[in-house]
Amino acid sequence: MAKLLEIAIKQLRDLPAERQDTVAARVLEIIEDRDPWADLPPNVQASQLAAIREGLAALDRGDVVEQSAIDRWVESLPRKAGRK
Repeated sequence: MAKLLEIAIKQLRDLPAERQDTVAARVLEIIEDRDPWADLPPNVQASQLAAIREGLAALDRGDVVEQSAIDRWVESLPRKAGRK
């Protein structure tokens, strides 16, 4: 088994059962090539995983953002001409 995989499995064992199932389902999607993101460059995947981890940590801390704040942020994004 690859060293990195061994490290990942060791860390996975320390997660709550529900999180283990979530990660396992994701791994199976990748293995079964149902993952539309699998072909992205590894550095893109790493940055996405970092963002996901931060989001989960924020939820664990109870940090939440009101939907109205998200809506204002989305509305502030630049738009292509002709789009509303």
